[in-house]
Amino acid sequence: MGLDKEIERLRMRIKQLRRQVNPPSLSVHVVDQNKGEELTLSEEIGIYDLIINIEERPAWTIKN
Repeated sequence: MGLDKEIERLRMRIKQLRRQVNPPSLSVHVVDQNKGEELTLSEEIGIYDLIINIEERPAWTIKN
């Protein structure tokens, strides 16, 4: 039992060190449809990427 607990503790320490040594790259993509921008499919999107999509306003919400 004690050996299993020690091995699990060492695994957790290795995981923590791996994150510190090789952190994931983070990026943000902003797509503004009001300016005619679109997210191209050729861009590589990873699991740590944040995509902000600004949609066009519906016509009924615009005041004259």
